[in-house]
Amino acid sequence: MRTHVALLKGINVGGNNVVKMPVLRDLFSSLGFSNVETLLQSGNVAFTSPTSSTAELELLLEAELIHRLNLKISVVVLDTSELQAIIDANPFPAAAQDIPNHLLVHFSKDAVDESAVDILQREIRGPESVQAGSRHIYVVYPDGIGTSTIGKTPGWNKLTAGATARNWNTVLKLSNLVNEPFV
Repeated sequence: MRTHVALLKGINVGGNNVVKMPVLRDLFSSLGFSNVETLLQSGNVAFTSPTSSTAELELLLEAELIHRLNLKISVVVLDTSELQAIIDANPFPAAAQDIPNHLLVHFSKDAVDESAVDILQREIRGPESVQAGSRHIYVVYPDGIGTSTIGKTPGWNKLTAGATARNWNTVLKLSNLVNEPFV
């Protein structure tokens, strides 16, 4: 059995794709997963599964969310070693320390094109900084996310299509959740 984290895109945001966490936990449990726990109300689920393939789990969860809850949303699944590697490789340790709610990780199903991220960084007209990871992009929003104009930068929408973002505080809480012994 391997422990994973599922990150559902766009759950309970702005009154859209509303899912109560007990319903989400029940769905995961009914699929045969164990030690199912949710974090916050934004579609973060820790669970153990005999399936180790994150791609297989993503496909299964997306299909079941459509079938059972009529939700067509993207799901990114990470195993605990991938989550820890993301934390360990954080290229913005000062932001993680000083403004963790302004450091976001955009998680993707597919490999991130590093050259496209480098081009994006050169095109950004605001104070944001970006750095590519394997299946994720780190972004620092020093002046806040709500005032950022990074979304207007050429290439941004293509790079983040299908991705789901979590702030650094949530990333660390997810790590703590999966690294604590399940009860």
